[in-house]
Order: sequence, then structure tokens, then C-alpha cells
Amino acid sequence: MGLLKKTRIIIAVLIILNVVLITVYGAFSNRINENNKKIENLAKDLDQQILKEQQYQSFKNILAQTEDQRDSLDSFFVLSEETVSFIQEIENLAAISSLETEITSVGSSDYINLDGETKSEKIEYLNLTINTFGNWQSNFYFLNLLENMPYKVSVNRLSLESKKDGSGQTLLWEGIFSIKVLKLK
Repeated sequence: MGLLKKTRIIIAVLIILNVVLITVYGAFSNRINENNKKIENLAKDLDQQILKEQQYQSFKNILAQTEDQRDSLDSFFVLSEETVSFIQEIENLAAISSLETEITSVGSSDYINLDGETKSEKIEYLNLTINTFGNWQSNFYFLNLLENMPYKVSVNRLSLESKKDGSGQTLLWEGIFSIKVLKLK
């Protein structure tokens, strides 16, 4: 029986050792799994940071590449400090067209954004009403010059009326041009 007792003790010790080893193995496995999850999360964070950095560099490159184009876009707007110069430019176009002019109103109105509801904080319309006096061709030429200005000019209203003498002969054409142009605030 001594041998049986020794065998039982060895089996009991082996079972206890197996339980201890399984417990230690499980603890190490859990620890390794936790570390793997931490590493996986850190790798995701690193990937996100790398992606953000790449996007940032891409945006910087786009800004650098489009600087000239953005500057040319700015030229389509009348700057707030250039309102008087713009009106003088209109008067010069009328003079080139051989017209006498009278600016009858100057004002501004809100520019509504594409959503149709909110007002722009940076852009507004400069509204002008210009009366012209001259022949038909000169008024038409003036309209052509207005439409070909390097600004976003919209003709809201155009009225041409002939002024005749007592015999019905046309003396001149009187034009009323109501225009609006985009202006930076």
C-alpha cells in the first residue's frame, strides 16, 4: 500500500500543480489579452493621428496650390474700401460709352446664403441705380461694358426710353440701370 499512497500523493501534487499552472497560464493570458487590447487601441489612435496629419498636410498643399486662384476670386468682389472707386469706374465706363450719367441711388442689401435663410457675415450686395443719357448704341455699349466687368454684376432692371422733340424725332435715349454687385463687408 505504500506504493499506492505514494502514487496518490504524486497524482494529488500533479493535480495541484496543474491547477496552479492553469491558473498562472490563465492570469498571463488575461494580462497578454489586456496588453493586446491596449496595443490595438494605441495602434488605432496612431493611425487616426497619422491620417489627421496627412489630411492637414493635404489641406496645406491645396491652400498653397490654390493661392493664385483664391486671389483671383477675390477680384470678383468689390472691397468695402473700394466702393467709391467702383462707382468712379462705372462713371468712367459711361464716359467711354459717350453717355452722361447720374448715380441716383447707392445702397447695400443682405446677401442670403445658398440655404436661402441665413445672411452672409462677409458678403453683401452693393446696389446702384444709374441714369444715363445718350443715343441707343451708347446705352447698349454701356450695358455690354457693365456685364463684362471683372465683378459679379447683376442687372436687376433696365429701362430705356426715347426722348423726342415736337416733330417726333428721337433726341436721345434715357436709360435707368439698376444693378447689384457682390461686395465684401
